Amino acid sequence: MPSQPIVTTAIQDVVADNQAADLRLNLLDHFDDPFTTGQVAQFALYDTTLGNGGITNVLLYDQPGEGAPLSVQNFLNYVNDGDYVDSVIHRSVPGFVIQGGSFVIDGIADNLDNLPNAVSSVVTDAPVQNEFSSARSNTRGTLTYAKTDEGPNTATSGWFFNLADNGANGPFAGQLRDLDQQNGGFTVFGEVLSSADLIPIDAIAALPIINSGGAFEDLPIVAQTATGFQFSSDDDFARYQSITVSQQDELSFEIVGNTNPGLVTPSFNGTELVLDYVNGQAGTTNLTVRATNLQGQTIDDSFSLTVLADPSPGDLNRDGRQDLLWVNEGTGALAYWSILELNNTADSVQRDFLSVSSLDDLEVIELLDYDQDGDSDILTRNYATSENRVLILDGTQQVGEVLVGENFKIQNQDWRLQAAGNFDQDGESEMLWRNAVTGGFGFWDLMGETAQSSFIDLTVLGLGSQGALTNLDWQIKAVADFDNDGKDEVVWRNEVTGQNALWTLNGDVLESSVFLPELGATAWDLVDAADYDGDGTVDLAWRNAMTGQNVAWKLERQGDEFVQVDGFFLPELSAAGWRVV
Repeated sequence: MPSQPIVTTAIQDVVADNQAADLRLNLLDHFDDPFTTGQVAQFALYDTTLGNGGITNVLLYDQPGEGAPLSVQNFLNYVNDGDYVDSVIHRSVPGFVIQGGSFVIDGIADNLDNLPNAVSSVVTDAPVQNEFSSARSNTRGTLTYAKTDEGPNTATSGWFFNLADNGANGPFAGQLRDLDQQNGGFTVFGEVLSSADLIPIDAIAALPIINSGGAFEDLPIVAQTATGFQFSSDDDFARYQSITVSQQDELSFEIVGNTNPGLVTPSFNGTELVLDYVNGQAGTTNLTVRATNLQGQTIDDSFSLTVLADPSPGDLNRDGRQDLLWVNEGTGALAYWSILELNNTADSVQRDFLSVSSLDDLEVIELLDYDQDGDSDILTRNYATSENRVLILDGTQQVGEVLVGENFKIQNQDWRLQAAGNFDQDGESEMLWRNAVTGGFGFWDLMGETAQSSFIDLTVLGLGSQGALTNLDWQIKAVADFDNDGKDEVVWRNEVTGQNALWTLNGDVLESSVFLPELGATAWDLVDAADYDGDGTVDLAWRNAMTGQNVAWKLERQGDEFVQVDGFFLPELSAAGWRVV
């Protein structure tokens, strides 16, 4: 019964930054072969014609706990003393065992007139304590200590190979040959590495047998037949020129599963797993590690590895895709949707909550990177106090807050804070405002706790010189960087006609305007614009508040205009109070 590797401690799921150093895992902290530490005994016969070059490799079960460490140490003592050099198999019972380790043959040819002079007994040490365990049964190919009828703790130098299943689960269970039951059980302390290592053992068991008396009543001889046999040399015996022991790795490892090979490059340094994150990649992969012991038995353990993208505003969980931020205006709860894949399925979105302080009296306006650390922060406004407050986040956890524009408060309730974005490529966010009565349109350039304000010059497009888009059917819906130049554009929607437009600002000057694809059904509202699938292009998010349906549009720029190239339903959210920020 081969030893079976086990998982001692499951490999925990890993979350890492893309720029983090290689992750190194010592797999011996997670896997084990409970029977062995990897010591292998090699039994080398003089007669190499007995199959497998006369070599039998045996895995020694030396590990404390499940193994038989006292028995293996006893065996090593004899090996290290050279006691098994020229030792012979002196007993063969086909279908049962072949036994050795007790006698040495040397000089038969010189002692033909007095054969006992060429035979010596191995000088034995003190008997070893019996370490029988039913977990190490006397099955075919196991190496077991021989002992006397005087008690279970009488084993010394002698050992035998089981030729058949001679234990409690074998055909001789409960009978005389049930070695798991006899005399306290016979201690198995090793087993052949492979089927090839059984060949010399079986070849010895197939040799002719003669009765030479005493301990040699079942002596196998290297001859064609036992009839008329006469000894002539040491080669007449199944004799070992050496028995040596070497240390090997008890387990070898390989990666047999990697669901996202473009994310991480795994390699091995001995028993250490090294995970090298592919530069610029983010996402999740499921890795499966296979441990194989020296007898070819395997066990697998799987874990997930999530590599976070470089921090970027709007990507709350740093998976390389921008998220939909939701607020429940009744409860104040904040949640986000990470869109795993645009595929029309209910499991295309991963939902989670943000941990922030109370949003009492605060209207959530926009995600932005206020403190320039790459993480998203949340811009809010208290219309009762005219305060603008930024909730500073570390990932999805609030770690602080900052009041902005305290020296330049807008107390006129007609002015509504619409969004935040970087409109002048200075790397800092500006707050975008709209006057709900006059159509006035301007932004604040945030400078710590102060602010500089500017009206947007609309003269380039003939829409007015004082920064007023007086047609109030047009409403600001989102800001996003549509052309990947580090500068955000403003998305407008005409809530009467269903037209959608994109404005490009150059600082406080309106530089250009193009129409976006239309959606005339007024029950649908354009609620956000962001790169939800991480492909480098901005997508549009739509919501039907009446039905709870949500849709994402994929856009493609063709010349000076944008066209819709695909559309996907997202999971519905019909619970009351939720809106997309």
